[in-house]
Amino acid sequence: MFYRLPDNCTLEEGALVEPLSVALHSCQKAKVGMGSRVLVLGAGPIGLLTLLVAKAMGSSTVVITGTDPNLRFWSFWCIVQFLDIDDKRLGFATDLGADGIVNVAKESRSNLLDRIAYLFGGQGANSVIECSGAQDSLDLGCLAAAPRAVIATVGRGSYCMNLKVDQVMWKELEIRGIFRYTNW
Repeated sequence: MFYRLPDNCTLEEGALVEPLSVALHSCQKAKVGMGSRVLVLGAGPIGLLTLLVAKAMGSSTVVITGTDPNLRFWSFWCIVQFLDIDDKRLGFATDLGADGIVNVAKESRSNLLDRIAYLFGGQGANSVIECSGAQDSLDLGCLAAAPRAVIATVGRGSYCMNLKVDQVMWKELEIRGIFRYTNW
C-alpha cells in the first residue's frame, strides 16, 4: 500500500510513522497510563519509540534495558546476531527521558533484578514491553514484573520461546501478543 506524505512531512518523519504506530499499539496493549511503572526490554528503534510513547502517556517511571551486542540465538531460519545495544543507545534513551537504563551485559544475573527493582523504587513494573525478541529478555520481564502486571510481547526472535509459567501463575501476569499496529 502506498500513502503520499503531506508536503509538510519530511521523509525522516515519514519513516517513523510505522515504528511509532507499533510503539503506540504496544503501550495501549500493555495498559500504560498515568503513574505506570514501565519496563521496556530492548533499546532498538521500537524500544526507544516505546519509551517516548510511555512517557507521553503519563508513566511515572520508564526503565529500558539493552542486551549484549554479541549475543546470538537460533531462530527458525538462521542464527541471528543482536546488533541491538551498546552504551550509545542507552545513553540516547537517557536523553529521550528514560528514568533508568540497564545494560544487561554489564550486570551480573544475581544483581540484575535488584537493580531493576531499585530503579522502580523497590517495586516491580506493572507494564512490561518486550521489544528485543530474546528469550532471556522475556524471562527477565516475567521476573521483574509486579503482581498482576501486563507483559506485551513485541519483539520477534525464535518461533519457539519458553515462558516462565510459574511466574505467570504466582503473579497472575497477563501476557499479550502484539502484531504490529493492527486495528482489530
